[in-house]
Formats: sequence, C-alpha cells, structure tokens
Amino acid sequence: MNISLVFYLISVLHNVNVVLNFFLAALIIFASVFMFLLFLTYTGGKFEEQTFLSMKDFLNRYIKAYFVVLVSVVFIICLIPSSLTMYSLVGVNYLSDSKIPEKVVKLVNLKIDEYIENQASPKKDK
Repeated sequence: MNISLVFYLISVLHNVNVVLNFFLAALIIFASVFMFLLFLTYTGGKFEEQTFLSMKDFLNRYIKAYFVVLVSVVFIICLIPSSLTMYSLVGVNYLSDSKIPEKVVKLVNLKIDEYIENQASPKKDK
C-alpha cells in the first residue's frame, strides 16, 4: 500500500474520532435536556406517582435505545487508536520490512567487539 494513502487514512480516522467525541458530548447533553423537558411536560413540575407510571413504558424504551447508542459510540471511540499510535505502527512496519535493523545490529556488534578488544589488550604508555 502506498505510504501517502496510509498517512491520509490516519488523518481521516483522527477526524472521525474527533467527530465521534463531539457526537458523544452532544448525545449526553441532548438526552439530559430531553429527559428534563419530558419531566416538565408530563408532570407540570409536580411529582405524582400516577404520571410516572403512565410514562414508564415510554421511558424504558427510550432509555434502552439511548444506552445502546451510547455504548456503541463509546465502543467505536475506544477502538480507533490515536494518530501517534497509528504513525508508530506504520514506522514499525516500515522498519521491519527494511534491512535497517539488521545493519544496526551488525554495527552494534562490531562496536562491542572493538570495545572488548580494546579493554582486553592493555594500553602501552609512551
């Protein structure tokens, strides 16, 4: 896959995550306002048990649907990784496909061998 396409998709996924976070906040605010207005409309601001019993079926369906949507949005938000994580995954994938790690390991081994040889042979003072 072309690397520029991967970077574009990372940017798009980040924007989707931002939109979903905004949607989640709006959903919570909307549900709170809706429940408050529903309470005021049906009860007239008075607490009567008979009014709440007549609203019980409607409220149960509304709350179930609300929580299904809420849990779905939160689940999707949790599954989308951050941009930094996605860029790190692309970098690791690129490095694992290239010969760079092998060369680094060879260079480190060479430097360690040179260091061991220098430590093993005593230096002569001039």
